[in-house]
Amino acid sequence: MLIATVPIWMVVADRVVNHRSISLAGWLAVGIGLAGVAILARQQGRESWLPGELSRLDPGHVSGRSWLALLYLIGPGSLLAMTCYVIALRGLPTATVSTYAYVNPVVAVALGWLLLGERLTLVTMLGGAVVLVSVVLLLTSRSRQEA
Repeated sequence: MLIATVPIWMVVADRVVNHRSISLAGWLAVGIGLAGVAILARQQGRESWLPGELSRLDPGHVSGRSWLALLYLIGPGSLLAMTCYVIALRGLPTATVSTYAYVNPVVAVALGWLLLGERLTLVTMLGGAVVLVSVVLLLTSRSRQEA
C-alpha cells in the first residue's frame, strides 16, 4: 500500500518542482487507483502466508537459477526499467507515468493466477477493474487537457 501512494507524491512534487498540476479528473483518477490497490491488498492480505516468511528463508535451499534471476532483476533488469521510466517521464505527465504503482500489483495478481494457479476472487477482480478505470481516467483526462 505504501508504494501505491507514489502517484500522489509524484503529482505533489511535480506541482512544487515543475509548477505543473493535474486536473480535478486527474486527482480523482489517482484516488481511484489508490482505492483499487487497497482492495487488492486487503483481499491478498487475508489469504497471505507472507508475515514471518523471511524468518523461514534458508538461502541454502534457493536454486542457482533463482539466484541468477535475482541478480538479473537487481542489475540489468533495474537498469532497463529505470531507463524506460526516465524516457517516459520526458514525454508523459508525471501522474500518468506514476500509475506503474497501481498497475504492478494487478500484473502480479494476474501472473500469480496464470502461472502459479493462485485463486482469483471476485473482490480481486473488482480491485483490478478499479485500477484499470483509474488508469483510463488519467489517460483520457490528459487527452482532454491537450485538446
